[in-house]
Amino acid sequence: MQPANNNLAMTPELENALASFGVDTSDVVEAHPQKFWDIQAYPAAGKLAFKFFQNTPGQNGTTQFTTNMPGQGQFPNPQNFLWTATEIVFLSGQAVTVEATDEAGKTQADDYNAVMLFGPGTYGFSINTKQYLFEGPLGALPAQFGQQGSLALSQYDQGAANVHAAAIAQPYGELVRTSGQLITSNMQISGSITFDALAPTASAIDGKIGVRLHGIWYQMAQ
Repeated sequence: MQPANNNLAMTPELENALASFGVDTSDVVEAHPQKFWDIQAYPAAGKLAFKFFQNTPGQNGTTQFTTNMPGQGQFPNPQNFLWTATEIVFLSGQAVTVEATDEAGKTQADDYNAVMLFGPGTYGFSINTKQYLFEGPLGALPAQFGQQGSLALSQYDQGAANVHAAAIAQPYGELVRTSGQLITSNMQISGSITFDALAPTASAIDGKIGVRLHGIWYQMAQ
């Protein structure tokens, strides 16, 4: 039957089926992969403790680059997050290319090694009062992105030898997964990095350190 306004008729069943694919559907939960992160300044001299996921963008000097948490240490109602994996990111402040006399100088890889592998640091993650992850050294939770390069050396001059190094950048490795923990709305979460002693960067330049949580984000369709 043709409606009087010349628009095509739609059965209630078809209308309901199409509505389930829209973004403006009430009482429908959306689930999609998402990463939540918190990146903080790492002083060249080192720092004994860092706490993560306690700020939303704009709070306490944070930006959308440094964190994307939707709540302070939690996922606001009615959001839920199925946490499946963790990675720790260390970003050296050293330039990718280094030139020095007599020695190669300190590269990004040297900074990474000093903090993530040889620094006496551990990472813990808690939901409410229960700890679900405790790992060390920090390099055991490698980042999933970075740069690869090569090291080139040249020596010349009959006087003092000169060495030029093109440094490699951020190492990365296999993602470390959990068995899958569902963090429901308003549960308190906390990530922390703790060093038993200061771990200075090899380059004596400030860097950045952060944590990224992988998982599935559940929220109501708008």
